[in-house]
Amino acid sequence: MKKYIIALGITLVIIFAALLILPSFLDWDRFKPRIEREVSAALGREIVIDGPIQFQIVPAPRLSVGDVRIAGGEKFSGTPLFQLDRLDVAVAIEPLLSGEIEVENITLVGPHVTLEKNKTGDANWQFTKAGSATPVEAGAEDDTPAGDTPPIRITELRIVDGDVSYRDLSADQEFMLTDLDATLSLDSLVGPMKLDGTADIAGKKVLVGMSLGRLEDGAPTPIEASLGVGEDADVTFSGRFSTGDEV
Repeated sequence: MKKYIIALGITLVIIFAALLILPSFLDWDRFKPRIEREVSAALGREIVIDGPIQFQIVPAPRLSVGDVRIAGGEKFSGTPLFQLDRLDVAVAIEPLLSGEIEVENITLVGPHVTLEKNKTGDANWQFTKAGSATPVEAGAEDDTPAGDTPPIRITELRIVDGDVSYRDLSADQEFMLTDLDATLSLDSLVGPMKLDGTADIAGKKVLVGMSLGRLEDGAPTPIEASLGVGEDADVTFSGRFSTGDEV
């Protein structure tokens, strides 16, 4: 989980730091190579930005990044682990002057997540640390000091027209969730957070809900999830989520 937090922080800091010293008519696409290089290094997986990077300051500061992909890994089908049609970020300008980023809202348009296990049981959400052949879970604890996470506050994150697919070739199982529209409210990048939305599973519209406590490396975090299909068909789950070894 910390890898994703740091990667998002690096991307936002590079772009908005440039905003403070460069004119708004700058060709923002010139920052693509640096963003791709630094975020790929932070994730341990190649990231590509094929779409434009655009910024507007009137009527409010807003960043838009198009066609973002995170590679699925060499041992898998070649489908990206994560693909995004467009990322929209609206920020408050005053905190930028003091070196902080206050994000009023983030909108993920068309996020596509493909989770895969191959026939040998390897999972595409297991990343390999640089210089190591040992796979690391995407949510696992890493060695990055907490101080490296940029000061970022986020009020709301919206998911528009998303989908999630899961394929397990070793067990011949497949699952698909489509038409996901949801709103995630969070106090910070590490939580607590709450998600409410709707999605489509096997042609049926369902209600999706989730709440997650604050994420701390190695410490279990309470999680609650619910899936509702009509008035008499609700599925709920309560448990603990850990970014370290404890579950």
